[in-house]
Amino acid sequence: KLEKGKSILEWGALLRNRLEDVVLPFHPEVRAAKEFLARIGLAGVLMSGSGSSVFGFAASFEDGERALAKLKRYPWNAFLVSCLG
Repeated sequence: KLEKGKSILEWGALLRNRLEDVVLPFHPEVRAAKEFLARIGLAGVLMSGSGSSVFGFAASFEDGERALAKLKRYPWNAFLVSCLG
């Protein structure tokens, strides 16, 4: 589906992490990170792996930079990455 040109904002609907059902009730800090990323406008916010990180998709690099600036106000390590190809 990605090869057919799905917008990056639609990628989140294609992803799932079943471990979220187990981790989120016991780790409010992971839930808070997910909620914050969604609140600042990122799409497809999801816990990565067993919860060591959380990510979301920005509509553009500029939107990603704005989200990163907001994240830097918090004691989290935040990175802006770009998908190539």
